[in-house]
Amino acid sequence: MGVDIHVGVEPDIFEDDYIQFQNGYRLSRQFCWLITDFKEGQESELAQLAKITNTDISPLIKMCDYPPELPPDRYRFLYGKPNETEPEVMARVQQKKRASQQSLDTIELLVHKLLLGLTNQPDFYEKIRYVDQNKFWLKVYFRNIENDTTNQNFQDNNLGQDLRNFLNAIEYIRDKKGAFVYFKFL
Repeated sequence: MGVDIHVGVEPDIFEDDYIQFQNGYRLSRQFCWLITDFKEGQESELAQLAKITNTDISPLIKMCDYPPELPPDRYRFLYGKPNETEPEVMARVQQKKRASQQSLDTIELLVHKLLLGLTNQPDFYEKIRYVDQNKFWLKVYFRNIENDTTNQNFQDNNLGQDLRNFLNAIEYIRDKKGAFVYFKFL
């Protein structure tokens, strides 16, 4: 069992057609791990990909900070300070939600730049300094970035497929009149 990453939007506009064709929209657990794996004193593999493509990935990282849906007392436990009222805590949660939501245009341009930059350097995965435990599985995940063959299961995506699925999700959200996206983890 692992954590899944989803592209979220407020209000929730996803319909049955999204769920029916989820393999074309969903992001793999490898992408989830890549986007959240930042260790003190190490340059993550994602940060290195950003350097290779000269892409500012900070909007992607901000998308990870969206607070989960919880009862108000849990927000108080997670985000509250001593002697703080519930409305003060909820105001902070709402501020955190707004800060983590990124515009579709910003994210779409970022993902396109990342995908194009990596596709134009097919051996980019050889230039990465991998954290030891990541070396073998990430090399496989990074290879064949230009391969756009849809897998039977989105969990087997490579990085290129995940980035294209991300773009598909953005297009779906735009078609449904959404404007901002964030990541939610389930």
